[in-house]
Amino acid sequence: MNRIGFSPWRALFVLGGALVIAGGSMHPGGSMAQMLADPKWLPGHVMQALGFLSLCAGLALFRRVPSLPLRTRWWAGAASVMMALETLEMTVHTLAYVDAAAAPTGELVVGMATPVLLTHLWMATVVGPISGVVLIALIWVGMRERWLGSPWIGWLGMLGSLAHLAVMPLVFVMGWVQFGILFPMVVFLALWFILAGVWPRKKQRAYDPASAAWPARREAVPGAV
Repeated sequence: MNRIGFSPWRALFVLGGALVIAGGSMHPGGSMAQMLADPKWLPGHVMQALGFLSLCAGLALFRRVPSLPLRTRWWAGAASVMMALETLEMTVHTLAYVDAAAAPTGELVVGMATPVLLTHLWMATVVGPISGVVLIALIWVGMRERWLGSPWIGWLGMLGSLAHLAVMPLVFVMGWVQFGILFPMVVFLALWFILAGVWPRKKQRAYDPASAAWPARREAVPGAV
């Protein structure tokens, strides 16, 4: 028997995923200077920051679900910490618009002339890969223990997490700007959160002594030891 039931963490998963997708859809194009100066930069990134904050709160509530298996609880706690760091990073990301005047118009070469932008880029390079690994572990354990998501949607979360963990090291550290196509793939992770928020889990059967099968009592047999 499957059940969904209302839980605050489910609503926060759906809200957070929807905000991340909506904010990401507003991301401007062009050079870094053009993007930072675009009027859509601020509202779009504020929505994404609020989305990560909602996911952080949802994961923190999910890990407090009674009788949650230990491994799922641990990874949910680790993921809530990473979503808090993602919220902080996205806040700095949002504030990078103050460096618009000094931002590069060509290749992504930044320095002390753009301190907020530089801080955002390094924070994203450190936080993103760790978040990706933690989220992949949570998705995998949640599927295996049948408490979060499903194999039917797990591939979405893993694909989005892999893109999230790889994109900044490839683009910012290695300078392979062609891998910037991975940035929009965070939508897959956001979709996983939305679907995991509404996906029913298999109802855990309580132990019923009346229906338990007990070994039959051994009959006395003449000559038996």
